[in-house]
Amino acid sequence: MIAYLWSNNSIDREIFVTQKGWYFVGIVTVNGCRSIDSVRVDHFPEVTVSVGDTIGCENVPLTFTAVYNDANASIKWSNGASGPTMTTGQSGTYTVTATVGLCSTSDNFEFDYFPRELELGPDLQFCDIIDTLISSPQNDFKSVIWNDEIPGMNYRLRESGILKISVVTQNGCIERDSLMVRLYNSPLLNLGPDTTICLSENPILDAGFGMRSYKWNNGKNTQKITAYDSGLYTVEIVSTNGCRSRDSVWINKRKDLFPSDIYMPNAFTPNGDGLNDVYPLNQYQVKGAEYRLWVYNRWGEKLAEFAHPDGNWDGYINGVPAQEGVYVFRVTWVGCDNQRRSLFGDFTLLR
Repeated sequence: MIAYLWSNNSIDREIFVTQKGWYFVGIVTVNGCRSIDSVRVDHFPEVTVSVGDTIGCENVPLTFTAVYNDANASIKWSNGASGPTMTTGQSGTYTVTATVGLCSTSDNFEFDYFPRELELGPDLQFCDIIDTLISSPQNDFKSVIWNDEIPGMNYRLRESGILKISVVTQNGCIERDSLMVRLYNSPLLNLGPDTTICLSENPILDAGFGMRSYKWNNGKNTQKITAYDSGLYTVEIVSTNGCRSRDSVWINKRKDLFPSDIYMPNAFTPNGDGLNDVYPLNQYQVKGAEYRLWVYNRWGEKLAEFAHPDGNWDGYINGVPAQEGVYVFRVTWVGCDNQRRSLFGDFTLLR
């Protein structure tokens, strides 16, 4: 059996101590061997430390101070700082630890930002001219500065480019925002002048290529339309940038604007004197209607064909002057009154 003897005269294997200091114990083994050992017991008071949760301005450094109950405590922060204070501009969860001797305690705290109050809005775009009043998103800011120089709750916007705003909120935080202001030209649109045409003409009205949308007053939404009737034709177009243009044209159709009949001469003289050098050189003026002319020799061989009233035979066959004599023509057309007509006859080539 082992015998124990403590410096407080206890003979138990274990003792309960309430005072700091040195404690000694001696033992005697069953074989009569003796041994002595000692231990130092120190008592430290309870350590407390705390840092309250805090809200601050975004990216503005803030200094936190630990509150602890022992002036001899060693203070460590979770971001690596030491000492009674810690400065940071980054939000997040932090820990502070106070240590006295072998005793330590920790506290967690939150650093968060005030909710952002400034939101200038999406980018702006204008067509042809910029002249508008821009207002601060809120009217309770302590101060508002536009483009780093102009104070006030409102700003007269007249130029494209970057629009910047800087404000001081009620919490004293400085917030900044910006947006892009773009200026575009309205699309060019010209349907032409008001015009009077024959009843048989159906002009094509063109509102221009590459628009986002077309809206005609007849319900069409295509780039081009055909004007079949008399009246006012109006179109509104929207470009890919959202700019609008609008134009109108009055089309007046008359069946008696030009003669509907065609006079075909009975002869021509392609001799280069500037008079009657081509055939038929008629006065048919309905340029937008159907027209076709064929010229044949006396044996029915086709010598020339024209699909427009401006087309005339110059009296040559494959680059060689045709012989004098009688030739045959056939012509079909739609007159100004929108009626189809045709003629068949002959004429004489004189040199």
